[in-house]
Amino acid sequence: MMSMTQFESVVVPGIRGEFYAAYARRAQEAVYPRIATVVQGDSQYLDFSWLGNVPRMREWVGPRQLRSLSTSGNYRVYDKVFEASLSIPRRAIEDEQLSMIMPRVRDLANEAVRHREEWVVTTLAQGTSLPTFDGQPLLADRGGVNNNLTNSPLSTASLQAAIAAMMQFVDDQGVPFGVVPDTLLVGPKLMWLARELLESPVVVLSGGSATSYRNVLQGSLNLVVSPYLTGAYDDYWFVLDTSREMRAVGVYERTDVPIEVTVLSDPQANSHVFLHDEILVGVRKREAVFPGAWFTVYGGIL
Repeated sequence: MMSMTQFESVVVPGIRGEFYAAYARRAQEAVYPRIATVVQGDSQYLDFSWLGNVPRMREWVGPRQLRSLSTSGNYRVYDKVFEASLSIPRRAIEDEQLSMIMPRVRDLANEAVRHREEWVVTTLAQGTSLPTFDGQPLLADRGGVNNNLTNSPLSTASLQAAIAAMMQFVDDQGVPFGVVPDTLLVGPKLMWLARELLESPVVVLSGGSATSYRNVLQGSLNLVVSPYLTGAYDDYWFVLDTSREMRAVGVYERTDVPIEVTVLSDPQANSHVFLHDEILVGVRKREAVFPGAWFTVYGGIL
């Protein structure tokens, strides 16, 4: 039988260690770092009103031409607080059923990463209603060549059109951003079609005497499949340029308030433990996910 004193001195540090180790492993395996920019800071908010205002190189003739980072826009990203908590019967501790406890602790760590990943993907999926730094939705027709939205289903033609459109996006000075798409994001429903479009060496035509031909899309984009593009989002597809410092979605991570796991087990110090004979394990994190650089994404919203 394990005493609560032993639990607090030996097992509680082990719970924290298991949590942080599982969290680090899951974060390394996650998809979101491949499609989103992780920005770190120590303030309640980040100011991104200057995001699209980049000076262009010019021949140095005469004095420098200064371009201010400040704009009339006001695009601030505020963090939010999240939690996930579980209760463990005190008897399980006393009976040393640690094999039941530790997997649940690791599941809490996995959930913390899973929640972030879902938030990143659904931000893209809801891009027609979420404004970014220029005051317009992340996915919208900004006029001229700057239309990063279509209602066409995923196909060879629509994918080629998306790639060509992104490479023609221009900034507020009419200069091409130099976008080079490198990633296609889809859900499980479109996974096999996306593989055919990007991995098949030839396009096979059916019927008559039609001749198959080389697939020019082969190897043109990396494929990312997300389980969060399901339900109402299952036909959505996104072409991304993930080479940029700021991508289509950003994650704001607080460096001064890192994710924490708290264990409450002393019945003399905690009323819940005393009244319910339960040990409490809780996770808390502060972060934000936000629409970023519109010119790094082209969305098929059906």
